[in-house]
Amino acid sequence: MAKVNPLAIIGAGAWGSALALAATRNHFAVQLFGNDEYHMQSLIAARDKQGLFLGTPFPQELIPCKNLEEALTGVDDVLIVVPSQAFTSVLKDILHIAPSVRIGFATKGLAPQNQQLLSDEVINHTSADHPIAVLSGPSFASEVARDVPTAVVIASNNTDFRQALKTRFDCDLFRISESDDLRGVSLCGVMKNVMAIAVGISDGLNYGANARSALITHALQEMQALGQKLGADDATFTGLAGVGDLVLTATDDQSRNRRFGLAIGQGMAVDKALADVGGTVEGVANAPVLIELATKHHVTVPICQHVVSLLRGDIEPETLVKALL
Repeated sequence: MAKVNPLAIIGAGAWGSALALAATRNHFAVQLFGNDEYHMQSLIAARDKQGLFLGTPFPQELIPCKNLEEALTGVDDVLIVVPSQAFTSVLKDILHIAPSVRIGFATKGLAPQNQQLLSDEVINHTSADHPIAVLSGPSFASEVARDVPTAVVIASNNTDFRQALKTRFDCDLFRISESDDLRGVSLCGVMKNVMAIAVGISDGLNYGANARSALITHALQEMQALGQKLGADDATFTGLAGVGDLVLTATDDQSRNRRFGLAIGQGMAVDKALADVGGTVEGVANAPVLIELATKHHVTVPICQHVVSLLRGDIEPETLVKALL
C-alpha cells in the first residue's frame, strides 16, 4: 500500500480532537493544531509520556503540533474544525503557508463577514475547481471519541479528495456516506443549530412532544426552502446532513444550541444562558447571518427571524413558539 501523507486537522477543540482520534483508528497519521498554546503543550506532554488522549491511550499516529507551519508540513489534505467566526482567518493562514493543499472542513456555520456558506468562502479564496470537502451529519464529539456507532456524510467537488477522506475515517463504527452536494451539506450544518434553539425554547416552556414535532417539521421545510434557492439537492435535507443532524441537535441535551434554548425557555436571560451553557453556541452567531443570506435570495425564514427577535429582546419565548406553530 502506498504511503499516505498525514492529514492536518486545524482546531483542537472537542470536535477536532474527536475527528483526529477517529482518523487514527484507521492507523493514518494526523497532525493536530489548535490556537490554545497551553492546551497544545499539554497534548505534546501527554504524547511524550504515553498518557491519555480523550480518555484513551495516546495514539502513536497522532502528532500534536506547536504551530500551524508544523501542522501543514508534508500534508496534502487539511480539515478545518474551528468556530465559524474564525474560519476565514484560519483559511487564509493555511493558504498563505500551503496554497495547494486540499481544503476540507467540519465547521458548521457561515462566514459572518459576507454571509457566505463556508464551501463558497473556500472557493472565494481559491478557485471553483480547487478540491473542497465538508464533513457533517449527526455526530456529537463525545460519542465519536468513545467510538460508538456514528454515521456522517462527506460532500466534495472532487472525487479523489472525497475518497481520500473516506479512506481515512470510514470504519465499522464511524460510517461515511458520500455526496457531491457541497452547498446543501454546508447549509444543513448551519441551519440545524438555529432550529435547535427554537425547539429547545419550546421544550424549556414544557410545551411537549406535539409542539416539538411540529417545530422540527417546520424547521426542515425552512431548511429545504433556502436550500432550493441555493441550488442544493432536496435529497440532502432528508438524509444524514439534514433531518439526521436536525433531529440530533434539536432533541438531545448534548447539543449546546438546544441547551441554550432550554435555558431561555425556562426564563434565563440570553447572556446568562450563554455563560451557563459554556462553549460556542453557533446558532446565536449564525441566525442573523442566515437571515441576511435568505434575504439576498428572497426566501422567508420565520424560525431564524423569530430566534433573532428573541435574542434582541423584541419578543418573549412564548411568543416565538406560538407564532411558529
